[in-house]
Amino acid sequence: MQDQFLAYFGQIFHPVIVFFILTLILICAYAKKYANISSCLLGIVWMASVGHWQCTLQPSSQEISQPILLTGQIVSLIDTPNNTRFNLDVSHMANSKLLIKRRFRISWKVPPWRLTQGQVIQVQVKLKPAYGLANEGGFNYQQWLFSEGIQATGYVKDSEFNQLVKNKVSTRQWVLDRIQTLQLSEQRWIIALTIGFRGLLEPQDWMLVQRTGIAHLIAISGLHLALVASMSYFFMACLAGIIVSRVFHWHKFNVHKFSVIGTIFTTYCYAGLAGFGLPTLRAWIMLLLFTGILIINRNMSSLKVLLLGISSFILLFPLSLFGASFWLSFSAVIIIWFIFWRWPVRSAGFSIKAVVASMLRIQLGLSLLMLPIVAWQFSYISFVSPVVNIVAVPFVTFILVPLCLLAVICLFLNETWAEWLFQVCNTLLAKTLPVIEWLSHQQWTVLDLAAVPLLVWAMALTAVSLLFFPLSKSLKKACIF
Repeated sequence: MQDQFLAYFGQIFHPVIVFFILTLILICAYAKKYANISSCLLGIVWMASVGHWQCTLQPSSQEISQPILLTGQIVSLIDTPNNTRFNLDVSHMANSKLLIKRRFRISWKVPPWRLTQGQVIQVQVKLKPAYGLANEGGFNYQQWLFSEGIQATGYVKDSEFNQLVKNKVSTRQWVLDRIQTLQLSEQRWIIALTIGFRGLLEPQDWMLVQRTGIAHLIAISGLHLALVASMSYFFMACLAGIIVSRVFHWHKFNVHKFSVIGTIFTTYCYAGLAGFGLPTLRAWIMLLLFTGILIINRNMSSLKVLLLGISSFILLFPLSLFGASFWLSFSAVIIIWFIFWRWPVRSAGFSIKAVVASMLRIQLGLSLLMLPIVAWQFSYISFVSPVVNIVAVPFVTFILVPLCLLAVICLFLNETWAEWLFQVCNTLLAKTLPVIEWLSHQQWTVLDLAAVPLLVWAMALTAVSLLFFPLSKSLKKACIF
C-alpha cells in the first residue's frame, strides 16, 4: 500500500503536472483581464490533465504479462449462452486496494454462478490493453472503450480464487429479472424501452432500428427523461396543490419549487434504473441545469443554456467526446433549438394545430439536418426514417413508455397489474413491429455509402443548414444573443 501511494505521489508531482499547475495559476491571475484566452487555456489544461490520468490508469506491462487477481463490482452485464461480458469497477488488484477505481471490460465463458449487476466478485483475469481493429470505415472499438472510460479488456481464467464476494442485486437487475419471468413474445423490446437494457436484442433487431432510423427510441435519453419529468412535475404539483389548499397555514408554500425539486429526484431514480448511461446522464444534467435556472429565477437565453449544458457535460465527462452518442445527442438538441429559433411558436394558448405543425417541423428538420451527421458516423442514409419517426416517436413516447413505466411501478405494488400492463405493451408491439420489419427489408429503404472524409460531410451539413436560414435582415436581428 505504501509503495502504491508513493507511485501515485510520483505521478501527481510529475514535471508535466507541475507545469500544468503553474499554467493554471497564471490563468487564474489573468482571468479577468484576458477572459477568452484564459478560458481557452483552461480547457486545454483540463483535457490534457484528463489524458494524463487516463495514461496512468492503463495497465502496466507487469499486469498484462501474467494473470492478476481482481476484486470489483459488476456495473453492466450482457449475458449470452456462449459468453458473458461485463464492466467491472475494480477496487482491488492483486489484493491491494486502489486509490482510484479502474474500469475493465471482462468476458467469462462459463461462470460457475449466475452473474448479475451489483455483485461484488473476485476473479483471476488475463488483461490486455484496450485496442480494436483499424479497418477504415469500420467500428472503432478502441475509441469506444476510451469514451466509456474502460482502461483494459480481459477474460476470466479458471481458478480456485474465483468467488462471489457479495451477492448484491441492483434495482435494475431486479426489474430485468422480473420482466424476464413473464411470457412476453416481444420481451427484448419491452426491456429496452423500460430500462434501456439492449443486451437481449439480436443482430437482426439492430439492423431493423438502424435501417428505419429509430435506434434513438430504445436508448434512455432526453426524450424519455423529458416525459418522466413532465409526468412527475404534473403529479407532484397536483398532489401538493390539493394538500396546500386544504391547510391554511401552508398557503405560502411554494408548490412550484417543491415540484421542480421532486422532479429532479424522480428523474435521478429513473436515470439509475437506466444504468446511468452517458445519454441518460447528458439529459439529466441538462434537466438539472434548466431547473436550477428556474429556481433561482435567472433569465438566460436558450442558446446560453444549451452552451452551458454542453460545457458542463464536457467538464464532467470529457472522454465522452470520443463517443458517437455525444455528437448525435447534442447535434439533435442544437437542431431542435435551431428549428424553434427559425420558426418560433407564436400562437397563444394550447392549439392542437400548432402542436402537430411543430412536431412535423421538428421531425422533418431533424431528418434533413441529421442526415450528413448520421451518414458520417454510420455510412448510410435511411429514406424511410422521416416517415417512420413521425409515427413511431409519438407512439413510443406517449403510449408505450408511459405504460412500461407504470408497469414497473406496479411491479413493486401488484404483480398482476404489472403483468397485465406489460401484456398490453407486448400486444401493441406485436401489431406494429411487422410493419417496420417489412419496411426495413425493402431494398430502397437504405442507401449504403462509402467512407467519406469528415470535411465533405461538414460541407454537406453547412449547405443543408443554409437552406433553413432566414433572410439577411432577420438573421441580423436573431444573431443577438
